[in-house]
Amino acid sequence: MSAVAPPPIPDLPSNVLDEATEVMSVSLPYHHAASIGDLRTIKDAAEKINREHILEMYNAEGFAPLHLAAQHGQFEMARLLVRHKKLNTDVDMPCQDGRTALLIAASRANELSTDAGVRDAEEYLEICRMLLQYTNEPAAASPFDGCNVLHYLVHLDDSGSLMRSLMRSLSTQLDASSLNARALDGTTPLYRALHHGRGYTARLLLRGGAVAHTTSEGTVLDVARNTPVLNRDESLINMLKAALQSSGIVTKSRSSSVTSTESTGSVSSRGLLVGGLESPPYSPPLSPCASPPYSPPLSPSASPPASPRTTGRAEQRSRKTGDKSTTTTTSSSSSSGSSSSVRRSPDGKAHR
Repeated sequence: MSAVAPPPIPDLPSNVLDEATEVMSVSLPYHHAASIGDLRTIKDAAEKINREHILEMYNAEGFAPLHLAAQHGQFEMARLLVRHKKLNTDVDMPCQDGRTALLIAASRANELSTDAGVRDAEEYLEICRMLLQYTNEPAAASPFDGCNVLHYLVHLDDSGSLMRSLMRSLSTQLDASSLNARALDGTTPLYRALHHGRGYTARLLLRGGAVAHTTSEGTVLDVARNTPVLNRDESLINMLKAALQSSGIVTKSRSSSVTSTESTGSVSSRGLLVGGLESPPYSPPLSPCASPPYSPPLSPSASPPASPRTTGRAEQRSRKTGDKSTTTTTSSSSSSGSSSSVRRSPDGKAHR
């Protein structure tokens, strides 16, 4: 059985093939030069290459020379590509995964910084500060994690002049929506700064327009109080209180572990605190010395109420102990109008 021959390759115009060959042969060496910081090669290219934007072409990984300079921390190379008039590099051009050179440099600084400082990330921070002077899209977010440049940098050590200068530029250059943007994990730049104890950065964010908000740990004020570096920073604590008040968020007292519901809930007819904790209907407790309701005692000479059948009749009895005689007087009904008196002698016989 004979093998099937592949389809013939279509004939392309010679000018198209020559142009493609020229682009590949020119662009790939310049990508490598940008990665290693070979300034001479790029400067020569700026003088010899007449093709416009030749250094903005992607390599096989989807990066242009400026992206590679940002990824490898080549500050001088990045500055040359941006400032050289003949190169005409677009600062805001994204690589094929959607990130700009600014985001690439910021994410690398985030990866290389430690709690001990940002010495290993200084080249990347310099690139960020330089690119911020030329970019028109400082608030661009990464498609991978939703972070903008602030999300990547706010948790870095802000005690040095480089970081403070960079944070001042970012807090004034970015608008309020960028300062309060949430990454895909739901965190804001203000939360990240407070969580890592960066008081200087947090102040810049608040002055720039960052809005105080609630988090999974409570409010941003609670985050600051739970951070050992910040819990004694009274000026920052007061700024956060004012920001929460401006946002309409009621703060709880520091000694209270939960927010009281008595001020916000309402008691229903069943005794349940609507919107709060369940409580039984209120009934005032009895005093320990409480007594039953007072009822006056009956008089010893009081007689029970008269029966309806004997109404109108009066009966009086008297007993004389001296002569052992008893006189009983009985009144007849008012209709007969008659009365009788009976006297008993000591022998028991009755006499009228």
